[in-house]
Amino acid sequence: YFFVTETWLTDQTNHTTATLKSYGYKIYHTHRPDRTGGGVGIIYKSSVKLYKILVEAQPSFESISVKVKLSDNSTIFCTCLYRPPGPILNFLTEFDDFIGNVFSKYKHFPVPCEDTTA
Repeated sequence: YFFVTETWLTDQTNHTTATLKSYGYKIYHTHRPDRTGGGVGIIYKSSVKLYKILVEAQPSFESISVKVKLSDNSTIFCTCLYRPPGPILNFLTEFDDFIGNVFSKYKHFPVPCEDTTA
């Protein structure tokens, strides 16, 4: 699996997604419909059992969440998260809400996957 931030993709079907599919990969991503830049995505082999999870959006960060079914039939809950530059106060509160909502609804503690160099 690859967790990608700043995808800059503009919709669900484009040259990038078509190229990934031609190599046996799928991509689950979100984009910014109202402006360029940003976006998060998860690239994975077509053979992987990946289930999209809808989690309430938060204004201070972009995220997508999935459950991945492992070969032993257990699952892990993963989140690809991107926090654009800006004040961190709202992010900390909203991230705490996000973690709490995910845990109470899915009984999983999400594994945040983010670009730590940003």
